[in-house]
Amino acid sequence: MNLNRFRPYAAITMMLMLALLAATGLLLYLAPHGQASRLWSYLGIAKHQYKDIHLYLGLLVTLLALLHGYVNFKPLSHYLAFKRKAKIWTHPLIWALLIVITVVILVLLP
Repeated sequence: MNLNRFRPYAAITMMLMLALLAATGLLLYLAPHGQASRLWSYLGIAKHQYKDIHLYLGLLVTLLALLHGYVNFKPLSHYLAFKRKAKIWTHPLIWALLIVITVVILVLLP
């Protein structure tokens, strides 16, 4: 079965779900905490419903990202291959690791 025909659907769906994931994450961040959150709602949707939407969107984005990795395995493996004459600092894997490690360190700083 040729999975390439699913690429546009997966890309557009993942883009929309990431936008909704960001929006629900921002709403949940700005929503009140504690007892006041029981009565809080925005656009007729309660906070616990936003949490559910956020959770399921996150799970679906993860599944689509795995599907994306499976469908694009060959290009991804070429991105991750080290070239003999290339400098290590020009490799995408090194930059991705540096970005992820920097974000984790910045989050963990007091």
